Amino acid sequence: MEYKTRYLNKNGVGTIEFYDLWLRTVGADDAALRRKAKQSKVFDFERPTLKFSDIIGAEAAKRDFTHFIQYMHNIDKYVLEGAEVPKGVLLYGPPGTGKTSLAKALAGECDALFLNTTGANIRNARDPIGEIKDLFKIAYANAPTILFIDEIDVIAK
Repeated sequence: MEYKTRYLNKNGVGTIEFYDLWLRTVGADDAALRRKAKQSKVFDFERPTLKFSDIIGAEAAKRDFTHFIQYMHNIDKYVLEGAEVPKGVLLYGPPGTGKTSLAKALAGECDALFLNTTGANIRNARDPIGEIKDLFKIAYANAPTILFIDEIDVIAK
């Protein structure tokens, strides 16, 4: 089951409203991804419905991401004009500041697959290099994809 949420402030009382409740069927591609995710135990994935309008605050970050959203929705136009293809974004800040939510909302805005893992998962895998290669293969095969590696600094330690 999937749903959307929004924050409402009525008469000084904050409430979170749940709306657009629906069941989502799993497609063949998603089933293959689920099998791969189960085997590796390094990453998780989803097709998020979260949007920037569902996130409270972080207005500057949301504004900065509009370039990527426009690009993702008009890839052919930008490629024909010779624009540089965005390769990635580094989100940094203390824990709990919403980096994962922003990345997930970006995937939702772009209707992209959201692959999620942590540096510790990769580092502790039996074959870390193989897992990273698999992640990127899956990302390329299911483009557009947002690949989010939380706590990436752990890999280097």
